[in-house]
Amino acid sequence: MRHQPHHLEQWQQDGFVIIEDFFTPDEIAPLFEDFEALYDHLAPAQSAAVALNKKQAGVLGKVHPKQFQNIDSLPYEASIDLNLISMHPGLIAFAKALLAVNDVHLYQSHTWAKFTGAADYDQMHHCDFGNHTLTAPGDLACQRSVDFIAYITDVEDDLGALHYVTKPDSDRILGVGEVIAPEASQAKLKQKERSAAGPAGTLVAHSIDTFHRGTNLTRPEGRRYTM
Repeated sequence: MRHQPHHLEQWQQDGFVIIEDFFTPDEIAPLFEDFEALYDHLAPAQSAAVALNKKQAGVLGKVHPKQFQNIDSLPYEASIDLNLISMHPGLIAFAKALLAVNDVHLYQSHTWAKFTGAADYDQMHHCDFGNHTLTAPGDLACQRSVDFIAYITDVEDDLGALHYVTKPDSDRILGVGEVIAPEASQAKLKQKERSAAGPAGTLVAHSIDTFHRGTNLTRPEGRRYTM
């Protein structure tokens, strides 16, 4: 079993859990090769691979199309390893345990390659339920879904590590159950945000009503491969 009881408790309490070394180096290696084959040629030239700042003064960030370049959805024009990793038995077992159900369904799987200088990846804090379900997230665990993020490369803070706010902290700032954060509340959320940085092989699991945001890649010639 690749997850432990305390991981379930943390997800239920905070809406977020990070497990380093969920995937082994042998499992990650062929995925990295596939990402390199798919996306390496899309990286900016060395002279352009420096941090890009497109934000207005005082703005935490915003969502724009360039942040979502280099995304492909299952099935992939790649190895069987990449095509099957989203159905890994460890992921299925973890999802079943988090949702307290006997069966789960995969409704979305995609790759994502980010490169320093390709975009300003800083975003405002938001929840993902809007593009993951037709309705608001359910109150019962069995009515919900789990977002998994697998790190194919090391994802450190200067390589665009996702930042998040725990459910208790966002509830105190916005009110219990709120899933939309107005611009006026973004600074308070940022004060409470935590980093989801981790090495290759890390798994992040979060609920679709947990506030989080993408952050910019600032390391020269940096790249961030996740799915």
